[in-house]
Amino acid sequence: MTKRRILKKNVHYISGELFTTCVLYKNLVPDTNEKEIDQLMIKILEVDTDFTARISHGESKNAKFYYKRFHEDFKNVINGITNELNKLGTVTE
Repeated sequence: MTKRRILKKNVHYISGELFTTCVLYKNLVPDTNEKEIDQLMIKILEVDTDFTARISHGESKNAKFYYKRFHEDFKNVINGITNELNKLGTVTE
């Protein structure tokens, strides 16, 4: 099992990369909805805080099941955020 410290670093790294992508979309892609990007940036920060807290307060009895569910939940949330980013990045004419 991965150490909690390394797992937290990975969560922060992925969240930071997504946040940076949002900033780039906001500043470099023309005709983007800034309110939607701002909401997505807030969501990314909330996800980072939530999953970091989940790492800190993990279960010790069923640690294997807990962290397996954690990985699945995190993957699903990140996939949802990337799908939202992809929708924002497409230019509709």
